[in-house]
Amino acid sequence: MKKMILCMVFLLGFCVVAQAQCETDKLLEKVLLIQFAEEADIDAYDMSEFLSGYAQYRSTMDMLEKGLADAKTALEAAIASGDSMAISAKMNAMMSADKAVFDARQAAVSEAGSLLDAASTAKLALVVADLPAAKKALQNALLPKPACPVAPATAPAACAASTQEAPAVVVADPKEEVMAAVNEILDAVRAGDIEKVLGFVSEEFYQPQVGDKETVKDYINQGKEMGLLENVPATIAEYDAKVILEDTEVEVKDGEATVYPIDATSNQGSVTVELILKKEADGKWRITGGDAYGI
Repeated sequence: MKKMILCMVFLLGFCVVAQAQCETDKLLEKVLLIQFAEEADIDAYDMSEFLSGYAQYRSTMDMLEKGLADAKTALEAAIASGDSMAISAKMNAMMSADKAVFDARQAAVSEAGSLLDAASTAKLALVVADLPAAKKALQNALLPKPACPVAPATAPAACAASTQEAPAVVVADPKEEVMAAVNEILDAVRAGDIEKVLGFVSEEFYQPQVGDKETVKDYINQGKEMGLLENVPATIAEYDAKVILEDTEVEVKDGEATVYPIDATSNQGSVTVELILKKEADGKWRITGGDAYGI
């Protein structure tokens, strides 16, 4: 799970962080339930029934939670209008929607109880009572702690002017080359050109929580199967996702470049990416590692 999250976010998801976060939230919830089922020692047959029941629960809750959110919005509008009759009606509607969510949670726990002993049923009730807190705790356990920010690179000392004239030689600035590569990667992500993005991943790539390039390809294929990469441009527009490079610094040392921070924001949250690149034999800078923080 951690590998999938990191891979999708820091290799493919800078611009679609909202989608990554939305899918991550759903996946975290599934992981919580699977972990719980394993701890409760549910056998393979009952596990299938347990997960099937969860799928029905999630579908129902998605509908009920949307209804509750709509009811809250309607109540807020009524309060703003000052219409006392509308306020009363909308308040009753919101309370009814809130009760429907509560009842659905209780019914789900009771139904799952047919597969569990009393203690396990009680533990499940505690998890379901505050799923956001449980998912946050799991997320914190899965993700690494942020590294210290990369210090801005020190400008090189000015060279003394030569007393002899020499032919002008244009020398490429490594930092400009690196940022050009990063922008090209981001353009490929925005366009949903996954193959081009993969072309910027070095064969030497390795990230402890993700793996090597072949593992990255496997996760990308899984992401496609899950529908995470069906229409990247549309997802970017839907979630108003943006990449901010204003504070990005490039540090080049011993043939390796560190690019940090690459900030991505959306109407669902934000993430900060650090990339490590290396200039390879064909003259291209490619990703050899990195990390993602704040998922």
